[in-house]
Amino acid sequence: MRILIITLPRTGGTNFGKWLGKELDYQFITEPRNYKRQKIRGYTQKDLEKDNIVVKYTFDELKYKTKNVVNEISKFDFSILHVRENVYEEARSWLYHEFSKGGKKNLEWHEPYFIYQDWEEENKQNIQSLVEDINGGKNSLLNITFDLYTTYEGLYYGDEYKTLSQIFEFEPKYLDIINPTNRYLQGTKTFDIKQNKTLL
Repeated sequence: MRILIITLPRTGGTNFGKWLGKELDYQFITEPRNYKRQKIRGYTQKDLEKDNIVVKYTFDELKYKTKNVVNEISKFDFSILHVRENVYEEARSWLYHEFSKGGKKNLEWHEPYFIYQDWEEENKQNIQSLVEDINGGKNSLLNITFDLYTTYEGLYYGDEYKTLSQIFEFEPKYLDIINPTNRYLQGTKTFDIKQNKTLL
């Protein structure tokens, strides 16, 4: 079976795909059109044409065009739209990594991190602006027909994994991958400018 997952950034889509691929013993292919990482990942067109794969695309990879999403859906046996209900947290994380890097030049997308409270306060307006953009993309995706709709909250904090295990007929063995204790965001910190040190 060929399974497609469509997401927006910072929705837990990567670990979702890793987990599902691991449970099914399928190859997981993440963001094959993310040209910033294409050389690192080394996917080929032949990889995308295989059977027994889980492929995750972000909406931006498909140029935010619903017709491109529909076209990809047609190439797969089963399609999943995965979104995040708390769009503020999604936007905050996205902005922190993609645009400001949280003040760090080489902050990786898939590693544990903290958000500094002063950074969040300074970027409230930018975060809210991104919330509006994300909601626009999310609403466009919700108007497309998928075989299944999942959420960050339902998968990591609820029991949506049970629905998936029933649909794909497996007994979950790797729930540690989607355990919320393994989320990338470790919390917030306050930076004391006068003493030039971080306060937990």
